[in-house]
Amino acid sequence: MVDLCIPNVGLTLALIQTGSILKSPGINGVTSAMTLLLVIACLVFGVLHVNAVWKGQILLLRHGTLCRRNRNWASTHTQTG
Repeated sequence: MVDLCIPNVGLTLALIQTGSILKSPGINGVTSAMTLLLVIACLVFGVLHVNAVWKGQILLLRHGTLCRRNRNWASTHTQTG
């Protein structure tokens, strides 16, 4: 989910610089709104990640196989070749 925030942060920073160079109140207003939305999105994604870790819904890589925490997921979903 963080992948949704990172590219938009770069775009926002570039637009902030553009607005300050052009001294445009319109661009500055848009970038202020974008900054607020990015902060909210990062907070929401952080809460969702903590919730997923708490519930054990995060996939972990152990010894070359994917397994869910506290579950016997790896032994029932391994590929046989």
